[in-house]
Amino acid sequence: MKHQTKVMATLTLEQCADTRLLSSLCAAGMKGVRINSAHVTPIQLETMVHTLRSQAPDVTILMDTKGPELRTAANINGSDLQLTKDSVVQISDSVRFCTPDTICIPIPEVTQSLTQGIELIIDDGEIHLQMLSPTQAVVTKSGVLGERKSVNLVGCEMPQLPAVSKRDRINLHAAAKLGIDIVAHSFVRSADDIQAVRSELTDPSIKLLAKVETRLAVENLESITQSADGLLVARGDLGTQISPYAIPSVQRRCAKLCRDNSKSLIIATQILQSMMHSPEPTRAELSDIALGTWQQADFMLLCGETAQGSYPVECVRAVASTILNSQSYE
Repeated sequence: MKHQTKVMATLTLEQCADTRLLSSLCAAGMKGVRINSAHVTPIQLETMVHTLRSQAPDVTILMDTKGPELRTAANINGSDLQLTKDSVVQISDSVRFCTPDTICIPIPEVTQSLTQGIELIIDDGEIHLQMLSPTQAVVTKSGVLGERKSVNLVGCEMPQLPAVSKRDRINLHAAAKLGIDIVAHSFVRSADDIQAVRSELTDPSIKLLAKVETRLAVENLESITQSADGLLVARGDLGTQISPYAIPSVQRRCAKLCRDNSKSLIIATQILQSMMHSPEPTRAELSDIALGTWQQADFMLLCGETAQGSYPVECVRAVASTILNSQSYE
């Protein structure tokens, strides 16, 4: 049987409640939905899954875990914060909210690791900071800071956080109860991380994928692939941990490992970045989708394009159309 690449879209709680939007996304070619458990409560997760099962019963549901990741805290008053180039901000783990002059990373192990010269890359590279001291940084790339955005450290090792957080443990048990199809574990460092997650999953029918987004995951790729049911190439965070010029070769390596071992493959991040604010994709983006299709990805996963972008339905349609055209020439 010919391999079929499909489209998966990241949706928010509000989007899942919009039955008209769900219908339009399915009509455009959406075959899977990703839920980011870092942004929802267990009750909200249950609501989203029940809605999807009733309104779009044939879609595959993926939940990704928080994992040993670093994120900023919520923002004061819930508002986005503008960080301007060359401005100086405090880095703290002791305050509750991020403010225009203080960024909170609520994990003590992080601030203990910070020294002068270390770079903080926030929100998949949207914002860059350079540490001036253990508690003070200068903005080297300006941007808008939303709430609970990813943080990567360049110039030191990430803190040795446990593979499964308390929040993950609760959500993994909920995933089994709700019959979620796939769990993708974030910031995997080794096969041990996969085993730690698997021990918490009470439903063996749930596929467990390792998200490839750290330098250590790339170094331990073969053993991780053997331990997991597949790989999710998360190119955003990965590009802050290794050279972005190496990402295509890592993606190719992941694809070959998955094919050779009959494992699942999902490719994600910035697939249609230009369509965050434009109804039309670039030719390069369409070529990227075609490459993922020829590498036999099970899903091309849209992230911010559908969860935050202005044209979610158009994005799904663009990926689905490109996949269809790419597969017709195989």
